[in-house]
Amino acid sequence: MLFAARRVNQQVQNYKTCLKNSHFGVEKFNFSLGLS
Repeated sequence: MLFAARRVNQQVQNYKTCLKNSHFGVEKFNFSLGLS
Protein backbone atom coordinates (compact mmCIF):
# COMPACT_ATOMS: atom_id res chain seq x y z
CA MET A 1 0.00 0.00 0.00
CA LEU A 2 2.76 2.42 0.96
CA PHE A 3 4.64 1.55 -2.21
CA ALA A 4 1.60 2.33 -4.36
CA ALA A 5 1.09 5.67 -2.62
CA ARG A 6 4.75 6.53 -3.18
CA ARG A 7 4.43 5.70 -6.87
CA VAL A 8 1.37 7.92 -7.22
CA ASN A 9 3.24 10.70 -5.43
CA GLN A 10 6.09 10.33 -7.92
CA GLN A 11 3.65 10.67 -10.81
CA VAL A 12 2.16 13.79 -9.23
CA GLN A 13 5.64 15.28 -8.92
CA ASN A 14 6.33 14.51 -12.59
CA TYR A 15 3.02 16.09 -13.54
CA LYS A 16 3.76 19.25 -11.58
CA THR A 17 7.22 19.50 -13.12
CA CYS A 18 5.70 19.02 -16.56
CA LEU A 19 3.19 21.79 -15.90
CA LYS A 20 5.91 24.13 -14.67
CA ASN A 21 8.06 23.41 -17.72
CA SER A 22 5.23 23.97 -20.18
CA HIS A 23 4.24 27.18 -18.38
CA PHE A 24 7.83 28.37 -18.59
CA GLY A 25 7.94 27.48 -22.28
CA VAL A 26 4.79 29.50 -22.96
CA GLU A 27 6.22 32.49 -21.11
CA LYS A 28 9.46 32.25 -23.09
CA PHE A 29 7.46 31.98 -26.32
CA ASN A 30 5.38 35.06 -25.47
CA PHE A 31 8.56 36.91 -24.54
CA SER A 32 10.16 36.18 -27.90
CA LEU A 33 6.93 37.23 -29.63
CA GLY A 34 7.08 40.55 -27.79
CA LEU A 35 10.69 41.03 -28.86
CA SER A 36 10.06 40.56 -32.56
